[in-house]
Amino acid sequence: MRRVRPTVRALKILPPDTFRDREQQELLRRRKFEDLDLDALNHPLLEDANLRVVKMKNATRHESASAAAGRPVWEVRSHAGAAWRGAVVNDEHGDPWLVHADRHDRFHQTVAEVLAFGGSENWMPRPIDFKLRDRQEAREAYLRWETSVYEGLVNGVAGVLGSADARMSVDLPTSGENWAATATVSIEVDPVVVDNAGAVEHDALLQIIISFAQPEVDGLRRVIARAIALMQPDQSRIGEPAYFPGGQSIRYDIQVSYSRIISLVASSDIREEADIALRQCLTPTKLHYARAAYIAEGAVQGKAVRAVCGVWFVPSCDEGLPICPSCDERHPIAQKVLDLLRHLPQ
Repeated sequence: MRRVRPTVRALKILPPDTFRDREQQELLRRRKFEDLDLDALNHPLLEDANLRVVKMKNATRHESASAAAGRPVWEVRSHAGAAWRGAVVNDEHGDPWLVHADRHDRFHQTVAEVLAFGGSENWMPRPIDFKLRDRQEAREAYLRWETSVYEGLVNGVAGVLGSADARMSVDLPTSGENWAATATVSIEVDPVVVDNAGAVEHDALLQIIISFAQPEVDGLRRVIARAIALMQPDQSRIGEPAYFPGGQSIRYDIQVSYSRIISLVASSDIREEADIALRQCLTPTKLHYARAAYIAEGAVQGKAVRAVCGVWFVPSCDEGLPICPSCDERHPIAQKVLDLLRHLPQ
C-alpha cells in the first residue's frame, strides 16, 4: 500500500500555514502542486493518516461518511492548531487518498454531505492526481537509478584498495532491474608516505572503463557522466572520455586527491542512517563523510546532507579540501586508506 496522498482538491482546502515546512507553504500559496513532493508533505493530518490507515493503528471508520460514500471512509485527526479532521478513502487499486478536510468543529457536520453530493467523481482522485503521482514516482525511480550507479562506482573505488592487482569490476544497472554495463576501476599512485594533513596535496590517477552490454541503454551514459562529475566535481581534472572501437566502451581518466579517495571510501563504508533536508549551509571548508546514497541524492536534488560529524553540507565542488577531523574521529578510515594506497601494486 502506498502512503496517504492528498488530492489537489484536499490541498486547496488545507491552509498553507498548517504545513510545517516553509518551502511547502510557499508552493501551496502559489498553487505549484506539480513542484511538491506529495509523499513528503509535512502536515500533522497526513502524519496521523499514515499512522492510522497505512499502519492500521487505531483506525477509525466514520460511519455516516462511509454510508454516504458507499465505501469505507477513515477519519484522521490533527491535534495541532485548529485541530483539523480529514477523510481518507481507498481508490480502486487499494491506495489511500485524503479526499476531504475541515476544522474539527465542522468536520462531522460536513463530511457526509460533501461525500454524498454529486457522486464520487466530485471528491475521488481525478486524472490530475494520478498524473502528479505517476510523474513524481517516475522522478523518484530515476533518482534511485542515479544513486545506484554512483554507489556502484564508489564501491568500485573502495574495492580497488583491497584487490591484489589494483583493479575492481562492478556491475551498473539500467533504470530497471537488469545489469547493463560493467565498470572496471583502477588506481595509479606514487608510493609516498603522507598523513591526513598531506592527503590533500597528493594526487592519484583514477581510471574507469565502462563496458556497455549494448550501444545505448536508456540514457545510462548520461547518468554515468553525472556520477563521474560527482566523484570529481572539478571538471578540469577529468580527461576527455576516450571511446573504444565499436562505441561500447568508454574510458575516463580522473585526477583525484588522496583526501578525495578517502572521502569516497568512507562513503562506501558508512552504513548508518542520516538526515537529508533543504537547509542553508555555509561554504564547506572540509571534506565530510556521509553515505554515498545520501551524497548522490543531495547533489541531484540540491539538498543538504548531514555528515557523520553532524555538520550539514551540500555536495559541491569541494576538491582541494582537507578531510574533516571530526568525521574521521567518529568513523576512522583515513589512515587505513592512506596505508592501502601506499601498498597498491605499481
